[in-house]
Amino acid sequence: MTVRLLLLQWFGPVAAFASVYIGLKLKKIQVEIQQSESDYREFLQENISHADVIKVFGRESDSLKSLGELQDRRFYWIKKKNSLSVCSAAIISGVFSGAYLFAFITGALKIANGEITFGTMTAFLSLMGQVQGPILALASLIPQFVGILASAGRIIEVIGMPKEEVVDFDDLNAPLGILCENATVSYDDNVVVDKFNVNIKPGETVMLEGSSGIGKTTLIRSVLGFLSPDSGRVSIYDVDGKTVPCSCGTRKYISYVPQGNTLFSGTIADNLKMGNPSATEEQMQEALLAACAWEFVNELEDGINSVVGERGCGISEGQAQRISIARAFLKPFEILILDEATSALDEKTEREILENLKKIKKNKTCLFVSHRKSVGEFADRVITI
Repeated sequence: MTVRLLLLQWFGPVAAFASVYIGLKLKKIQVEIQQSESDYREFLQENISHADVIKVFGRESDSLKSLGELQDRRFYWIKKKNSLSVCSAAIISGVFSGAYLFAFITGALKIANGEITFGTMTAFLSLMGQVQGPILALASLIPQFVGILASAGRIIEVIGMPKEEVVDFDDLNAPLGILCENATVSYDDNVVVDKFNVNIKPGETVMLEGSSGIGKTTLIRSVLGFLSPDSGRVSIYDVDGKTVPCSCGTRKYISYVPQGNTLFSGTIADNLKMGNPSATEEQMQEALLAACAWEFVNELEDGINSVVGERGCGISEGQAQRISIARAFLKPFEILILDEATSALDEKTEREILENLKKIKKNKTCLFVSHRKSVGEFADRVITI
């Protein structure tokens, strides 16, 4: 009797520790499943989007092999999770069934020996069933609960990302300039821009050139407030000499055309309205005309309401680039930054856009990152890093 009591006393804690251990294992596996699914979907999407590049370089077999490896990894973790869930459920169910069988056999022997009555045994087994039922039901929820915890953990990581520091400042009086004073900027302790000094005066047009990887885009990201210098200052200033460090707050003065194709899935109008949500059709047409994009947009069946796929799928790289420039023109700005914004355009179209920009820029400050001589001829000054 003493042994049975000890077994019953220890069963609860042992079961609790086992549940915690299984739960931690399941949580780790669930995180691996989510990561493998994310990698699989990202790879599949990229390969579909860049199928022409894969075909040109004859890498179809390599692409399929990599996709197969990602799929195998995904299936491995799913199989491992299902196996652990089934095994843990079977063990828990087996333990409880064994305990019930043990209690039944013990009770039958005691009835045979005249130690208890049949009613006592029935009452005990009934109470034991009432205890086991809820515990088994809770055990079956462990995989779902662990999945929720793992998903919540990934969401918490995103929520826990540091917020951009908002710096309060009085409004600046246009036109605005850009000032870098001994600015040093690094990525992961690797210095990219080291003690850089430049003064882009209000209303000035400057071209920034230099070899790839020298730090041009890093400098632009600092002006946009995405990166903070390790030392020195990156700031904007107005005609009255008031200077404000670049941050998320100063972006309201800046319009930007980044490298590559940065269109979103939706209509051309949706993409343009990212620059100015209240823009009218007339304003959008003017921006498209200035970006030399109106002609091909107008020829589309639905015009500015034509739908483009993710990353501008359905139109050419040069057309997508011109829509991005039109989007930048739509935003009310004091500083315009174009990072290789005309790299996919022919020289004639590029010159036409630059001439149109002359007409609309007035006292606006323009910063170009480019390797093209035509852009340098348009600029007031060329800075080489």
